[in-house]
Formats: sequence, structure tokens, C-alpha cells
Amino acid sequence: MRVGRSAETFNPITNVIHTIMMKISKVFSLFVFLLCATSLFGQYQLPDPGFEDWSGAQFANSIQPKDWRYSNVSQLGVDKNFAHRATGRSGYCLLIQNQFVGVGSIGATSPGYVALGQPWAYVSSLTSISDATAGTYGGITWTHRPDSISLWIKRVYDSSVDQAAGDHTADENFNIVYYSWTGTAQGGSYKAKNGSCTDISRSKPAYCVDEESDIRIALDGNECGTATPGTQIAEAWYREKASYANWTKITIPIYYLSDNAPQKCNLILSAGNYPNFRANNGIYAGNSLYVDDVNLIYSSKIQKLYINNREWKGFDPDNTTGEQTYSLGQGVTVIPDIYAVRGAGSLTNIKGTTASFAGRRLSAQECVINKGAVDGAVTTITVTSEDGSSTSTYRIRFVSQASNNARLADIRVNGQTISGFNAYLNTYNVALPYGTTAVPQVEADPQDAGATVQITQPSSVNGTSTITVTAQDGSTVQTYTLHFSVAQLSDVTLQDILVDGASIPGFQPAKANYTISLPLGTTAAPQVVPVSAYPQGEQTITIIKNNLTEGCQIQVSAPGAAVSKTYKITYRIEASQYSYLQSLMADGQPLEGFNPEEFVYYLNLPLGTTSLPQISWTAGDRYQTVSLDQSGIQQLEGTITVTVTAASGAQSVYRIVVALEKSEINSLEMIYLGGQPLEGFNPNTLSYQVNLPIGTSAAPAITWLEGDEYQTVSLTAGGLGGTSRIFVTAQNGATRVYQISFSVATSSDATLSMIYLGGQPLEGFSPAQTDYSVALPQGTTSLPEVTFLAHDEYQTISTRPATSLNGDYKIIVKPQTGAAQTYTIHFSVATSQNTALAGILVGGQPLEGFDPETLVYVDTLPQGGTAVPSVT
Repeated sequence: MRVGRSAETFNPITNVIHTIMMKISKVFSLFVFLLCATSLFGQYQLPDPGFEDWSGAQFANSIQPKDWRYSNVSQLGVDKNFAHRATGRSGYCLLIQNQFVGVGSIGATSPGYVALGQPWAYVSSLTSISDATAGTYGGITWTHRPDSISLWIKRVYDSSVDQAAGDHTADENFNIVYYSWTGTAQGGSYKAKNGSCTDISRSKPAYCVDEESDIRIALDGNECGTATPGTQIAEAWYREKASYANWTKITIPIYYLSDNAPQKCNLILSAGNYPNFRANNGIYAGNSLYVDDVNLIYSSKIQKLYINNREWKGFDPDNTTGEQTYSLGQGVTVIPDIYAVRGAGSLTNIKGTTASFAGRRLSAQECVINKGAVDGAVTTITVTSEDGSSTSTYRIRFVSQASNNARLADIRVNGQTISGFNAYLNTYNVALPYGTTAVPQVEADPQDAGATVQITQPSSVNGTSTITVTAQDGSTVQTYTLHFSVAQLSDVTLQDILVDGASIPGFQPAKANYTISLPLGTTAAPQVVPVSAYPQGEQTITIIKNNLTEGCQIQVSAPGAAVSKTYKITYRIEASQYSYLQSLMADGQPLEGFNPEEFVYYLNLPLGTTSLPQISWTAGDRYQTVSLDQSGIQQLEGTITVTVTAASGAQSVYRIVVALEKSEINSLEMIYLGGQPLEGFNPNTLSYQVNLPIGTSAAPAITWLEGDEYQTVSLTAGGLGGTSRIFVTAQNGATRVYQISFSVATSSDATLSMIYLGGQPLEGFSPAQTDYSVALPQGTTSLPEVTFLAHDEYQTISTRPATSLNGDYKIIVKPQTGAAQTYTIHFSVATSQNTALAGILVGGQPLEGFDPETLVYVDTLPQGGTAVPSVT
């Protein structure tokens, strides 16, 4: 993808004055800023855009840029510095390089990049490299809306970088990505090297906040899912597979998704294939990117002008000196609403997904519209760049007459603007790609919204389309004609070259020169068969010569190509030095990302695998000896080596790092107490308090149902008085501990169920009443027997009997827990209140007429009697 690239190759001679001025600018920049009062302008630029300040914290004894963050690696005892200071166009510049990261041959080539945000990498161990993942999180506080980015670059191959395998700058994109956003993005799991998802939310939660792939949802979205996406405001993305030996200026447009101002931004400068959905192959050590003088450009131009909410296709954004005329139509007297847009466009990612950006509407502060009058004063639109660095003025004359503009603004074939379109060019020859069989579809947009467009579609791939445009005035007409044809084949590359029936080792269609080792004693040239990717006769293929002395030359031409291509094969009679495999497979399937010149691969075995897959291969040539060593595998993990020995003795060793996917489940399905499910059990709840019934003397048996078959579960019983622990270890070693604390219920009831007196229930007894008065019959000589019925068997009951018939009997009830309670019975014996006599004897004889209620009697003595009789 090449978007908005302006290539200005730097020449030391023609740019001497410019270079001197740049040096002066850098040396005296502070002075100039103060003198010109442009400190405000500085805030609209990124920090240290010229990479002059290298006072950042050192890494592995290497200086680092102060305001930028870099993809340096410091894990598992390995330190790799990816950011270097180099000589720039003036002063210093940044150099970033892809490098191999690992121990010995165990590891991977990682992309070198810097960012305003924080690059991160995660790998738990050397044996888990297949689960490794990386990215960038965060950025800087940012409220501005630039329109493009310009920077100077060099892109080269550095052979001094460790384990580099030749110049692959043409095989790998370098990337420059700018994006801004509002809000806070939240992720958790990210794509790993093996294509699965690695959850880092618990181990590295900081990495999951404002992570790049949780913001750039449309073009590089997190394939493992985003919990809360950031609200992206803007995006700029440039990538290219190319080399630039000299300083070259790149200009990249910035596209906008909304009118809002951002809160944060990030810029990523990458020497390799990052971002791009965590690309884990196609990254080559030695690919290097030099960057200098990053500049944000704030434009005062209008990209699109909308009148009455419709885009004016005929608007010329570059016409800031003359007038432009807009026809409103007859009878219109009022100028409609006008607004301007900038930052509209589209970008396509490496998967072919295209994201469209509507652009942003310029604010009233940026775009001042002074309306004139219809058929009168001109309307002026004054646009000031957001940073105040430039101003553009447009003059629009609105007229009430019908427009006579019958020109087109665009012609598209199958959705793409035709090459060389010019509104004033009416005839086009359109060559469809070789092999096209589908009839093309034509679309067109008029410059004037009032014009009508009629399209006659072509009837075949070699047909003609006409586009008739009638202006608003109804009389002005323009006709555009498109003549279609299918382009002739222009590909002059071969699909393969067979030498004695086998593909040339390392054959690549674009590569022209090969050396073939033939065994000692060879006397005749081998048979060479060119293989075309097209039907016979589409390419003209000629074997010019083929002999041991001169080698073989194959010329390929095509009717649509101006020049032919010649493949040259040189024969060398010697023991073959080729020690690369053609393919390497596990259970018949090619290893992911296999490349004959890459020697480390990662094989992730699915959960439940019980045996190693069968490793097989296709030799690079017939002279190789290949051996397999699986002794480095223990319990389905470790390293398999495949050693390839060429006939000359040269060797290549392929290493397959095998990792067994292990279950992460360390939760139980259920816990049982005495065979019954634990009440309230939840696999994610780890602590339980279980209250056993009163009188329980032993803890119930604890059993469980595993979460899966790979767990190891053990129990440490704590009994009634302690805590029982169930240790659940997942297959991957993650452990979870469930805790169960038992307690036995106790009684605090200090009431009696009944009190008995002489075997009979105490009259009026209530458990809650503790005080009773009992009157014993008159004449009682002994207390009745006091007995009682306890509330429960856990009470301790004592008594304090009364010491007399008129005393208190106390029953003290002490519960299993809590305070005691005393029942008191107040005993008393009844006494007589009767003061009446039963009878009176006078002289031993009953008193005549005695009545107990009569208190006065008169007794008459016999006549002459003087002695008073006895009274009893």
C-alpha cells in the first residue's frame, strides 16, 4: 500500500544550502522560537521530532532517545537493543533494526520499532515461546488534528545484524502508523506467535490499557477480542516493501473518523512487519529503517466542499486565487448552507479489508464563511490551519442561472477510478487485467450536482461504454467514451524450473540466477524443464542453451511485456553444498510459516495429545542426508532437531520447539460433604463456612468432582476445629485452593420444658417464666418431690432445695453456651384463719343454744346456787 508518497531524494550537492539552514535551525531553534513568538506552534508538533535528545535512560549500556519508547527486549536473561543513534540529514537521527531474540537457536526474529506509546512483549518462559505476544500500549496527551505527516527515511539491509539471511527489504514492509483517540481502551488477551490467544490480563494488566489493537479496530483490531474499544479519531498508515539507499521524504495523509478533538495519540515507526495483526513470520533480521525530521503538517486547504449538504464535485481545492462559480438554478435567491471537510479517504490493511474515513468538518474557528449574495457579491471562505501557520481564501460566486457544467468529477471501473482521468478528456482506452472474463461495470459522478448522467454499460470485456452528461441548463452535453480491452499477458516469470525432474532448490520466480551443484563425474548437462503458470502458448519460453560449460539460459517473453526475462543456471561439478530442506511437515501438514532458510519452528500440540506427531520432510536435493533426533522431547515437550547434511558436508539444523497445550482449568465442578453437594458452591468461590448440627462429633467426608480430567486434586483435612483445604492444580501448573471451615452449632437455650411437683406438672408453668409461688395444704409436713424436663440434652442443671416448708427451691439451668437461668419455686404451708369455737362446755355439759357465730351467752345458775361451773 502506497498512500500519498512524495519522493524527494536527498542530494548532498543540490541541497547544500538547505542542509546548512537545517543545521542552523537545529542549533538556534530555541532562539528563533522565542524571537518569533512561536512557542505555541511548537505544541502542535511531536516531542523531539529530529531525534536530537538521547538523554533517555540507558538500556544495556546503550544510549536511548528521551521522548520515545522502543521495542528493546530484556527477558529471560536476554538483552536486545533495537534503537540506535545514527548520523542524520543534519545532527542525529534514529536507526531501528529487526533482530533475532533468543538463546542459541531458540528464539525468533523480532521487529525493531519505536513509538510514543510503550512497546511491550510477553513470554512466560523459553519453552513457551509459541505463546509469546507483543504490542504497544498508551501514547501521549494530544488534542490536535494535523492533516499529514512528513518524515525523511532510509530503508536498507544491514548484514552485520546477527543471524541475518540476506537482503530481504523487498520481502517485508516497513510501517509508519499514526493514530489518535478518545476514551480508554481495555483488552486482555492478544494473538500469540502460534496463532492462539495469550491472556495477559492478570500477569501484565498495564499492557491491556490503550493497547494499539484495541483502538485501531477497523484496520488492525485485536483478533482475540476487545472488552472496551477506544474511540478512534484519526489514522495514518504507510507501508512499503522497498529499499531507499538515500534520504527520501515520505508524506502520509491523515484520515479522520469524526469531527471530535482527540485526547491521546501514538506514532509507531517500524523497520519491519509490525503492526499487521501480530505478524509472526515474514520478519527478517537486518532490515533497518533510518528516520529523521518528523513533521506534522497542518493544512489550510479544503478537501471537500459541501453546499446544501451535497458535495460539490466540481470544487477545485487548489484554486485560492481566482473565483469559482456555483449555479444554484433559476429563481434561487438564498445562498444555502456551506461547510468544508478535510481528512476523508480510505485505507486497506494486509487482509484486504478497507476502512473508509468520512473526514472531519472544519470548525467555525478554522473556516470562516462570509456569504455574499446570489448574482451579487462573491462569497469568501477563509480557512486557517489549526496551528495558525497558513491561511487560504476561496471565492465562490453563486448565480441563479442553471449551470452549464456537463463535466465529470470521476469515472470508475469496477469501483476504481480509471487511470489518467481528466475531466476535459472525453475518450479513454481502458485495459482490463489479463485474464478478465467478467464484463466491467462503469460508474461516474458529475462535477455539478444538478447535472444528469446516463451510462451505457459495455456488453463485453472488449466492448464500449458511453457516459452522457447533461448540464443543469438542459442543453449543454458532454459525452465520454471508454473503449475496453483485455490486456495481454505481461508476466515473464516462470512458476518453476525442474532440473532432472526436481525443482531448483530455493527457486523464486523473480530470481534470475542459480547455481546447481552436480555430483563429481557428471559428463552431461541435466534435463531442464521450464514450468509456466499460464496455459500453453501464453508465454514464449525458449531454452537458448544448456551445456556443462556455459550452463543453461531460458528466455521468457509475453505479448504484453516490452522486455523478456532470462533465467541463467550455472553448473558446478562438485559435492553439493545445498543443505536446506524443501519442506518440513508434522503428520503430513507443513509447519506454519516454513521457509527453507528459517531454522526454528514452534509446534503447539492440542490439549489431550498423547503422542508426538510424525515428522517428515522433502529433501532440498537428492544428495542430502537427513537425520531426525527426538531425544530432546520429555513428556511431549522439548526440541526436535532435523539435521540436513549436504554432499559437501555443509549442515543446516532445523529445530522444532514442541509445546503441549495444557489445560488452564483449576476449578472444581462440585464439592460434596458426606456425599451431598456443598450448599452454595460456586467454582469461583474459594472459601466456605459450614455450620454442622448440634452434637456433631466428626467432620463429614469431603469429596469432589474435577473440572476436567487433567487436574491433580489433593485434600488436607482440618477436622471440626480447623480448615480443610482442597488443592486443585491444572495441567499447566496453575493452582487454586478451596477452603472449608467447619463449626458445630451449640445450644444457648436455658429454658426448661416442664417442672413437676410430686410427678404432676407445675400449674401455670411456662418456659419463659422463672418465678413461681406454691402454697402447700395446711398441715403439710414435707415438701413435694421437684423434678423437671430439660429443653435439650446439652444443658447442665443443678438444684438448690428449700431448707424448710416455707422456703425457696431453685433450679439452675446452664446452656451449652451463654448465660445460665434460674427457676425459683417459693413454697409455703397454708395456716387457719378460723376464730370460731366448735362448742362450749359448761360444767361439762354443752352450752345450750351454742352457735359458733354467736359470741354472747347468758347462763343462769340454779336457784340458790353459788358455785360457778367450769367452762371449757
